[in-house]
Amino acid sequence: MKPKRQPQSIRQKIVTILGNTGYFFSGLQWFWSILLYFTVIKSTVLLVSPSIEKPVVQQPVHHVTLPGPLEISLFIIVIVLMIAITIYAFIKIPTTLIKASDKAIHKTAQITTPTVMKTLHQKNTSKNRLVFSTRLILVAKLLLILIPVIAAAISDTIIKQSLDHAVAMAVAYTLAGISVLFFILQYSLAYLLRVNSSQLR
Repeated sequence: MKPKRQPQSIRQKIVTILGNTGYFFSGLQWFWSILLYFTVIKSTVLLVSPSIEKPVVQQPVHHVTLPGPLEISLFIIVIVLMIAITIYAFIKIPTTLIKASDKAIHKTAQITTPTVMKTLHQKNTSKNRLVFSTRLILVAKLLLILIPVIAAAISDTIIKQSLDHAVAMAVAYTLAGISVLFFILQYSLAYLLRVNSSQLR
C-alpha cells in the first residue's frame, strides 16, 4: 500500500500554482515552436507516405435538395458535440501540459542526480541528493524554456516561414518571458514563505 501524500498547506498551494503556470506557458512555447515547423513536418509526412494517383472521375450533377428534419437534427447534434469537445479540450490540455512538464522535469532530475553526484565525487547522502536534485530541476526548467526559443530562432534558416520571423520571435520571447517570470515568482515566494525546496514542483 502506497503511503498517503500529505495535504499541501496554503503556502505550498500558492507556490505550486505559480510553478504550474510556468509549466503551462513553457508548454505553449513548445507548441508554438512546433507550429513554426509545421510545414517541414507536413512535407516529411507527405514524402514518407505512399502517393497514390487517383483517376479523375467526372462527378455527376446533383440537384440541390433542402435538408429534412432528421438531417437538421443530426447537424445540431454534431455541432453540440463539437462545442462540448472543444470546451473539454480547453480545460484538459492545460492540465495535461502541466502534468507532463512536471513529470518530465522531476523524473529527469531523479534519474540524473546519482550520476552527477558520482561524476563530481560527492557522497550519496540524502542531503546531497536533495541539493543536487533541486539544482538539476532548476537547470531542467531553464532548458525547458530555452530549447523552444532556440528552435524558433533557427526556424527561419531551415524553412521559409509564411509568418514574419520577427513576429514569430516576438511570440517566442513573450511566452519565454512569462514562463521565466512565473518560475522566478515561484522560487522567490517559496523563499519568503519558507517553503522547502524539495516541495517545489
